[in-house]
Amino acid sequence: MLWTGDLEDAPSSCFEANEFGELPTCSYYGGEWHRSFENSGDPSDGFGGFVALIIILGVIAAAGTAYWRVTTARGMARRSGLDEDEAARMALFTETGLETTYLASTMRRREVEAAPAPAAAHDHDDVADRLRRLDRLRDEELVSNEEWGERRRAILDEL
Repeated sequence: MLWTGDLEDAPSSCFEANEFGELPTCSYYGGEWHRSFENSGDPSDGFGGFVALIIILGVIAAAGTAYWRVTTARGMARRSGLDEDEAARMALFTETGLETTYLASTMRRREVEAAPAPAAAHDHDDVADRLRRLDRLRDEELVSNEEWGERRRAILDEL
């Protein structure tokens, strides 16, 4: 039961501020005076929560960055024909892995683009026509038997 008498009966401790300058709330129950403070903790308690929030946001940002690095490296590797797993490991575990993957994929694409297109396969009729023309040149003695043999082998090697 709460005491509702005069404050003159309250002990002097009910009027003393704590180390943070807060005045207590004094209550009389159970035959005794009890004093309590609303903010009975350190006023910097909010700072701990702020630090925890910053740490959590940092972890989320690091995880998001790692995810972006890995998916970007895998995409570049896939488009250029490189090993996706190796590109992901490089991007995640090395300082310049993403940049290295970008350079490797760019160089690889340039190599593929610069590579000469394979010679078009000549169909059977085209090869036969070329061999007939070569035979005519030999018959007309415009090419020697040696030249004829070399050219004939070259035409047949194209098959």
